[in-house]
Amino acid sequence: MQQENLSLAPRVLLSYVGHSLRVMTGKSSMSDVYQADANGLWHAIWASMIFTAMVTIYPTLKNAPSIFVTTMIVQLVGLVLLALIFLFALKQLGLAERSFVFLLPFFWIENVQQLLVGLTQLATVSSGNHAYLVLVLPIAVWTCYWLWRVGKDQLGKGGWVAAGMVGLSFATDVTLLWAVQTRLPIPTG
Repeated sequence: MQQENLSLAPRVLLSYVGHSLRVMTGKSSMSDVYQADANGLWHAIWASMIFTAMVTIYPTLKNAPSIFVTTMIVQLVGLVLLALIFLFALKQLGLAERSFVFLLPFFWIENVQQLLVGLTQLATVSSGNHAYLVLVLPIAVWTCYWLWRVGKDQLGKGGWVAAGMVGLSFATDVTLLWAVQTRLPIPTG
């Protein structure tokens, strides 16, 4: 992979989303698309923060600004925690040298999922038309398959290890969501 522009300019972020969509449609190879190093990982993390802000700012600032700030903090903590958990797990599996080759496509496919589901939810909130929510399940299934596929292809240890990595990601997200929801008062009415 050539050195890519790792700025957070909209053109660059959309380029990486496009790269990820090409991977997810089988038109590009994962090894040809992502800059697999620590700088590339931080780029994916900060891109996720921008996508989170994009899809949550309207609904949360309108109803409860503190939820926006909490969402941003939880997103950053969750991504860094997930990266550390993955790095530890890969070291234990003897796959430390494959860490960034795995992490970059995984995080960018998660970014695409977050962006697509977030835009769907934003369309629902903005329009009041709940029919848009029917798109969430196919997007989730499609991206979960590709998260599994990243683990299988990039780690080369089979489907069970890949499923374990997807499971670690879900467990991290669910644990953080539970922790936040049990600690914050939820505004009503």
